[in-house]
Amino acid sequence: MRYSFYVYRRDPRYRLVIEDGAPWPEGARSEDWDHTRTRDAGDTNPDVRTAVAEAGYSLFVIGLSLDDLPPA
Repeated sequence: MRYSFYVYRRDPRYRLVIEDGAPWPEGARSEDWDHTRTRDAGDTNPDVRTAVAEAGYSLFVIGLSLDDLPPA
């Protein structure tokens, strides 16, 4: 299996991952995302693979700081 990675054009901190060749998730518009790479399953984080299997996509944010973590 292969996964397609995308970056959100309006805010490049946001990343979307879907199974390569899969339809776009409901509510997402392909014209809002730029394809950055396609990776094999072995080169994709297990948590991302699980999210794609369960929800059809994985959405995450790059560049958070430790201050963004909820208090312990």
